[in-house]
Amino acid sequence: MITFPVRQERSNVQIFTFLYDTFTMSEMGISGKVVDALKAGILLNEKLTGLINKVDRMDQDIRGINDRLIRLETMVEMAQNQ
Repeated sequence: MITFPVRQERSNVQIFTFLYDTFTMSEMGISGKVVDALKAGILLNEKLTGLINKVDRMDQDIRGINDRLIRLETMVEMAQNQ
């Protein structure tokens, strides 16, 4: 069986960290502070994206629970009417 290597996607943080490390080796100063600010912004964006994904999953779970509750209420009402 032939297996092919899977290309791993790099996150923005990994790419920016590489560029940051390369850049800061050559020059540090105001430009280094700008790079630090950009890195902090990208890290914040990554964390926010993860949080958004978690909230979306929780929303789907709550909707599923709501649907199940409605079905249970319907069954109870039908049982009471009989």
